[in-house]
Amino acid sequence: MMGDEEYKQFCDFRRWVLKVAQKELAEKTDIAFSWQEEKARQKCIAIEFIITSQKRPDAATIDVREANPANSKLIEQEFSIVSTLIELGVSKKTAEQLAKQYGEDHIREKIIYVQAQQREGKLKNPAGFLVEAIKNGYQDTQAKERKARTASPEEREEATRKQWEALKAKWSAWRKQRTEALIAALDPAALEREEAAFRASLAGNSALRKLVEKSAENAARQFRIHVAGQRAEFGLPEWARAVGADLSPFLDLARIEGKL
Repeated sequence: MMGDEEYKQFCDFRRWVLKVAQKELAEKTDIAFSWQEEKARQKCIAIEFIITSQKRPDAATIDVREANPANSKLIEQEFSIVSTLIELGVSKKTAEQLAKQYGEDHIREKIIYVQAQQREGKLKNPAGFLVEAIKNGYQDTQAKERKARTASPEEREEATRKQWEALKAKWSAWRKQRTEALIAALDPAALEREEAAFRASLAGNSALRKLVEKSAENAARQFRIHVAGQRAEFGLPEWARAVGADLSPFLDLARIEGKL
């Protein structure tokens, strides 16, 4: 009990008794404690102490961790995820079971999902839903839409550019396949005409000519690019129509790069 004659202000008792004792126990023993204050009208009327064990690793444990850094890292990750789950309202026992059974990436993915649901006021029991989400692998089907809504203009621009690069890569692969099939189907006379036109195109481009002369591989690649460039049916709009791709978000980028 706290005597009024010794500490008239609870803040002094907290500072000079509770925190000092907490620090000394943590440093010198394997016991730790925290406390919760029960207040009435802004005044502390009771204290609930929470006692926990803080087992210190002995020499053997330290040697094992030093010899197995990967195992040590796994233990630290598990401890971190258990602590996070407990902070979110999951019981210690359940948190430990989940950490052992499921990977950290899986659990953190579900935490992000549940927190998003909670911010939108969709959950009455976030901790319970989190446990179910981890166990059953709930998928956040609105993650992309939610991220897009909260993204900055710079982030949205960067996301659009990444999508554009991915789209161009698909088009390029499609065009390469079609061009190779076309070249393979040419009769000798038609192939000679294509090669003659290609050689003529190099006349005014010394840099490209030097590149082609470096290797047969370079020559074949540049010849394929030349053939594809002569076929309107291999263009980006034609590919988009063929595969049902939507170019509307990328029209400005396509025009800037001369793809339309």
